[in-house]
Amino acid sequence: MLLGFPRNHTRGGGISRTDIYKSLSNSFQVDTVAYHFSVLKDMFPDGINVLSLLSGIGGAEVALHRLKIPLKNVVSVEISEANRDIVRSWWEQTKQKRNLIHLSDVETVTPLRNILALLVVLISLLVEAHAIILRAVTG
Repeated sequence: MLLGFPRNHTRGGGISRTDIYKSLSNSFQVDTVAYHFSVLKDMFPDGINVLSLLSGIGGAEVALHRLKIPLKNVVSVEISEANRDIVRSWWEQTKQKRNLIHLSDVETVTPLRNILALLVVLISLLVEAHAIILRAVTG
C-alpha cells in the first residue's frame, strides 16, 4: 500500500509507469486525509456529495470510501487524463452506485456541462438538507 492507496490503485487506468509516478508524487497520504475527514462520518451517515477540485488520483474519494461514507454524486475536476482514468477505474472497481462526473478543466468545459454537473450536486444537496431539517424537526 503506497501512500495509503489500495493495492494496484494506479494500475487500473492503463497508464504508463512514468505517469503513475508523476501522479503519486502529487498525492496526499490517504490515511491523513481520512483522519481529517473522519468528523464527517456522523454528519453524513446517508452519504455525501463531493465537488473535488484538482482531484488527482482520487485521494479524497478513497479516504471517504475507506471511512465508509457513501459517495453520492462526485464532480471531479482534474486536468490529467491519466489521473481521470485512475479515478474512473477505482470508481468501477469499488462498485460505486451513484454518479461520477469528470470535468477536465473548469476553464475549457462548456458552460452547459458545468451547469448540469453543478445542478446534479445542488439538487442532491437540497434533498440532503431537507432530510436533515425533517430529522431535526421530528426529533
